[in-house]
Formats: sequence, C-alpha cells, structure tokens
Amino acid sequence: MSGRKDGGAAVHSGGMRTMNNAKAKKMKTTVRNNLKTPHEISWPQVTSQGNQSVLELLCNLLKPIGDHKNLVAKSPLAAEKKAKKEQKAKSRAPNAALARTDQILEISLKASDVEMSKRTQEQTGDVEMTAVNVSGAQDPSTTALATANVNISKSPEVMRHISVGINAVTKDIERSLKNPTEFPPPSAVYLCKGDIMPEHLYKHLLAMVAMLPGTLLFPFLKDAELSLSRAIGIKTVGAILIKSSALDEKIVDAQLLVAASGRFVEPITVSWLPKITIPKPTPSAVPAAPAPPATSTTAPAAYIATNIQSVITVQPIKEKTMKTPNAGSNQNNVQKAGNKAQGKNAQQQKKQSQQQPNQSKMNQQNKRPPSDSSERAGKKTKL
Repeated sequence: MSGRKDGGAAVHSGGMRTMNNAKAKKMKTTVRNNLKTPHEISWPQVTSQGNQSVLELLCNLLKPIGDHKNLVAKSPLAAEKKAKKEQKAKSRAPNAALARTDQILEISLKASDVEMSKRTQEQTGDVEMTAVNVSGAQDPSTTALATANVNISKSPEVMRHISVGINAVTKDIERSLKNPTEFPPPSAVYLCKGDIMPEHLYKHLLAMVAMLPGTLLFPFLKDAELSLSRAIGIKTVGAILIKSSALDEKIVDAQLLVAASGRFVEPITVSWLPKITIPKPTPSAVPAAPAPPATSTTAPAAYIATNIQSVITVQPIKEKTMKTPNAGSNQNNVQKAGNKAQGKNAQQQKKQSQQQPNQSKMNQQNKRPPSDSSERAGKKTKL
C-alpha cells in the first residue's frame, strides 16, 4: 500500500463504488406523511394566459419611464457627465506624479483654447446670438434641442404613482400599515416571483399584503423580469407597487392594469391574520376632531383544515433471516430445561420440610394426657 499509492486509491474507490451500488439496490422509495403548519399562507395561482396579458399591460404602463431614461442618456448633459467620469478615471493613475503632470497639461490646454477663442472673436467681431436664419425663422436644430431639453426636464406622470424594487415596496407597505389615513394602501403589488432566488427575499410581502384591505398581489411566472427591465430601462426590477393615487387621478393604463389583474387574482384573506381598517371621514361643515388611529380587525374564528404533507423519500430494505438450529443451541436449551426442573424440585422439598414440623406439633397436641380438672370431673360423675 505504501509503495503503490495510486493503485491503492483506485482499488479503494472501486470498492466504495461496489458498496454504494449494493446499498442502492437495497433501498426502496417510500412516502412519509407529516403534519404541516396550518398558519402557512398560499400564493395566488396564476395561469400562463393571465401572466402574459397582465405583463403586457404593465409594460405599457412603464414604457414612458424607459423612453424618458433613453432621452436623458442621449442628452448633452449626460454626455458631459460621462466625459467627466472618464477624465476622473484617467486622472486616478497609480503614480501621483504622472497624474499631476497630466492635470497640469490639461489645464494649460484649456487656457490656450480659451485664449484662441477670444482672439478669433475679436478678429471676426462675432457676437453670441440665438441661431436665427436670415428670414427670421429659428434653426430647426435648436428647436429640436429645446424640445428635447423640455422633455428631459419633465418626468412622466406615472413615476409619481409607482415604486420599484423589493425594498421600496416593503417601505411603502409598512407606511400604509402604520398610518393608512396618510398613506392609503396600494392598489396592487406585482412580484417577479419566478425570477428571484432564494424565496426568503420576498416571502414577507405575502403576509404584509394580506393585512391590507383590497390590495392585489400578482406573482409573475419565470422570465417576466426581463420584459419589465427592458420596459422601464433598468437592470433588475424585483417588485412594482401601484399606488392608489394612480386610480384616483384616473390614469387609464393603471386602471386597465388593475382591472385585468383583478380578473385573475383576488385579495388575499387569512382567517388568523388581522386586516387594518381605515376610518372614514365624517362630512361636516365644522372641522371635525382628528380621526382615530387605524385599528386592525381579525376575521371571525373558523376551523382550519389539517394540512398533511407527503414527502417521497428512500429507506433501506430490511432482509429477514431465518434462524437455523445448531447443536450448541440444543445443548443450551437442554441445560436450561434441566436447571428449571432442579429448581422446581428444590422448591417442593423446601415446602415439604416446612410442612413436616407443623404436622409433628399437631400430633403432639393430640397425644397429651388429660388434665387434673378433667379427672375430678370424671370422679364426680362416678359418685
């Protein structure tokens, strides 16, 4: 073994393989039934047709945000920012002396460019004016630039009514649970459940949404996050929340989206989990007192069915072996039987020895002579 390590290792691994194969042959599949917790909330079931239709409506709602991001990325301001970032990255050289010389050269080049521009302006006598044609019409390039700047400065209206990302959605739901009068519950929450791993990253949203009255939770199937990220213009989406203000301000795409979602899923109701109640304001001319804080109401007590879980597993097969009688075992049995007989005989002898003294005492009592009183009584009778 010490001289041939490789050969020994090969033989050892082969032996382990044969042992594993032998064990695998002796295993069988079985079903184990156990009780699951009844306090587990089940996710809404979504069909492929419902997933596709709701996904298209949500992409249409988010498309203006993606278009706005593309305009911002193509704007001259974004180009300037990108150039500055590249310059900073170049200036961060490992050698400080070289980096400083590069900065000095850049400053000197900028100063020379400024001087040259001043000289040309003095020579030509040009003055900075708005780009206007001889006919008085404005240059189309400047008009396009001005309209682009206006579009960039004005963000889409949808951005005020949505929240993107699991963390942002969680914060909005927490605000609604704490103070629903100031932060009304959202209309719907859309989760890319099929694309997020592991499950504990988003599982808390199920119980939180169940406490909100009327809020829909729509879990998308796999590959939905890619379509949403392309529509909104970001890499990852995770979850999207539609605020109730989108329906209050009558945004058509949001209304169509929530209505279509309500046809495929329903608000989550859990018998043992309380739902918050929003106090309704009383209409009156006199300013009313501040509304009481929101309370939570629990559904009436109901019987929760037993939840049995069946798990398919593997267990070894126990082979029953028949016991064959041996000569040695027969002798042992004979000896045991003899010992038992001897023990019984000894017990019987003890009982007999205990009974003999009692019988001798009884015999002695029967043979005793009569006493004096009995003799006197006999004499009196004779007289």
